[in-house]
Amino acid sequence: MDEHSEYGVYVKAIEGWGEFSDGSMSGWMYRITHDGTTNFPGQSAALELVSNDDYVEWLVYALYLFHYLFA
Repeated sequence: MDEHSEYGVYVKAIEGWGEFSDGSMSGWMYRITHDGTTNFPGQSAALELVSNDDYVEWLVYALYLFHYLFA
């Protein structure tokens, strides 16, 4: 983790995977499953309210993969 940014604490890497690990167009995404519904919040994870029953997943993406999944 890094120092606080304007969006909260910045996670540089998890288990060796981090921003730009798979090229200049790769980075982090996260999704949350709450009450059986999964979504990709549109804000920093540091700003997202979660409860004990929520499931948070961190995903490393590359532009080509993101484009493939969401195009």
